[in-house]
Amino acid sequence: MDLFESIATVDSRSPIYSGKAEMLVTLMSSLHLASGESLFVGDTMEDADAAKAAGIEFAWMRHGYGFYPQDATRAMEYMFDNFFEFLPLIAKEQVHD
Repeated sequence: MDLFESIATVDSRSPIYSGKAEMLVTLMSSLHLASGESLFVGDTMEDADAAKAAGIEFAWMRHGYGFYPQDATRAMEYMFDNFFEFLPLIAKEQVHD
């Protein structure tokens, strides 16, 4: 827990968020996160759509619970088959306090 400034889920407040897009936009606003300095990591199209709504890049984790539809028209900025492929990306990211 000490590695995270905040953790949010769709039902982590009352009333619950209308969806992941509202949750993500609200979280970014409350933490003063710039869209150009943010990355949303997920495993569903809802996650990808939430990132798009928030104006941030998205990393699709193909080993998660979701699946990437064959007819998907949205290009993902990043796609990873496992966490180890993701590590080089976060290793080069700057951390802001």
